[in-house]
Amino acid sequence: MQSHEHRPRAPAVGSLTSANAEFNRWLNENCHTQLPDALGQIWTSTPSVQILPDPVNKHASIHRLQFDIKTQISRHILLACAVLDMSKDQRLLSLLDDSIITVVYQRPAFETDLAYKLKAQAAEDLIKIRKGILNVNLSDLYRAVVGRWVNSRFHMTYPAITSPQIKINLEF
Repeated sequence: MQSHEHRPRAPAVGSLTSANAEFNRWLNENCHTQLPDALGQIWTSTPSVQILPDPVNKHASIHRLQFDIKTQISRHILLACAVLDMSKDQRLLSLLDDSIITVVYQRPAFETDLAYKLKAQAAEDLIKIRKGILNVNLSDLYRAVVGRWVNSRFHMTYPAITSPQIKINLEF
């Protein structure tokens, strides 16, 4: 029979999975997922946290915070935002038909070994993302994405648009 002094105690956190689920619940409750840009287009932001093993210290973990930010555009949206003009871009608009194109903004992930830094970093990142998307005119990005979509869909022979040509900088 075990004495009361040597009874095993329950851990403070049940598991890494439950800690990860708890933080993701906090993110979903405290993050605004609708982000309008300068043209009025709505972007959705989906934050996620992963807990990964530390490659150096086998007894520690790394917390990775990442935001998946995307929007969908169509010919109607591009005309309403004045990115495309009905008279000047008639051929391009006919190629678009009723297709919907997904535009993704890839932001580098934030990694830390301290879990308490994630909430502050998540709040700081959301403020930067919201300000950046709201202050930058993304017309050129939308045009480049449509050009890339047309190129991949119809296998055009002219050179493809490269990634550096459509990069946007939302940092201040």
